[in-house]
This record gives sequence, C-alpha cells and structure tokens, in this order.
Amino acid sequence: MPLQFHPAIARSTASFPLPRPIVSLRVQDVWDAERFKSPLIDGQRTVGHSQGGSTIVIQGQVAAQAEEVRFTEAEMLATLLSLREALHVGESQPKFDFVLFFDPVTNERQYFQECSTTRLEWDLSEASLYTYSLTIQADDPQIHTA
Repeated sequence: MPLQFHPAIARSTASFPLPRPIVSLRVQDVWDAERFKSPLIDGQRTVGHSQGGSTIVIQGQVAAQAEEVRFTEAEMLATLLSLREALHVGESQPKFDFVLFFDPVTNERQYFQECSTTRLEWDLSEASLYTYSLTIQADDPQIHTA
C-alpha cells in the first residue's frame, strides 16, 4: 500500500493525528543569499545560497480526529485543547516531528524534524464546525523517511 496523507505531531513513540479534514497544507521553503550590485554594470550578483528552515501552514476543521467523528461543541473543543497541548514546545516538551505521510503496512513515514509551533488560531464562532489555522517551523528543511 502506498504512503497515505496522514499529518500528525510525533514525539518519541507518541503520535497525535491532526483533526480532519485538512483544508490546506502548504510548505514554504526559503533560501538565504547575498546580493551584490557592481557600479556601472547592469544586473547584480547573487552568492552564498543556503536553505533555511521550512514553514508549514495548515488550515483544518475539527470534524474528526483519529478516525472518530466529533459532533458536539464539547467534543470539538476537547479536540482543539488536545491539539494545543500536543503542539506545545517548552522546557518540559521538546521539539517534535511533523509527519506528512504514513504507510500502515511498512510503518514508514515521511516527516520534518526539529519542529516547533509558531502560531495556532482557532475559530469557535460556528457551532456546527470549529476550524483552526496552524503554523509550524521546521528547523531542518529536509523531509526524512523512516
């Protein structure tokens, strides 16, 4: 069976799948470089390219989590609070892996390492479906497979 889209927060042996559906998941990569302009010559010279970390921006809805449907406001709120706790990075909580894809047959996953949360927004204004927006910074821009 091929890899399946399965976004999750993973620390050591624990994994927290993101609430579904995921409306949008974008990965933003940046490269650093220096630009020089030589006087009296058209154009510029760009040198010293190096890839920075990756920023992952996710928009999702809290309709299901870990294949369990969330119907009530209390269940949706509990799911958001659990997500908030899973995303926390601090003295007692190390950085996490952000899993993109998972193969249930081989247990192989593709993921970013050294991730931390930079922003979590939740919208509770629609009682029938809560939404969230999440920004994760992956210090290591490589997508690992294990």
